[in-house]
Amino acid sequence: MENIDILEPLDQESLLKNIILDKSTIVWLKQNCSDKVKKLEPKSLPGFTTPLQKHKIGKISESYESQTALPPVSLTRYRTTPYFEIMDGRHRVAMAICKGKDKINSVIV
Repeated sequence: MENIDILEPLDQESLLKNIILDKSTIVWLKQNCSDKVKKLEPKSLPGFTTPLQKHKIGKISESYESQTALPPVSLTRYRTTPYFEIMDGRHRVAMAICKGKDKINSVIV
């Protein structure tokens, strides 16, 4: 019987500048914290997704204000680049950018 290596998800802090954003997230960021977007100069994926949801952004903002820990975002490597695509957590990524963070807790899958 052959041994097969199974890659476990990797917990880490990821640099926000290395996360590729969808266009809907970039639109929201430009409307709500344009100064942070200009500084970050995010990379974007083609096509639109659904707009960010106000109630999710509100809950995440409350977590920042109360210093409540948020679950890590799930990222996957984008092709053979140094960048990552968001699998789960684009609202958390958007809020981290608005709060001026450089990194976010993540799981690389």
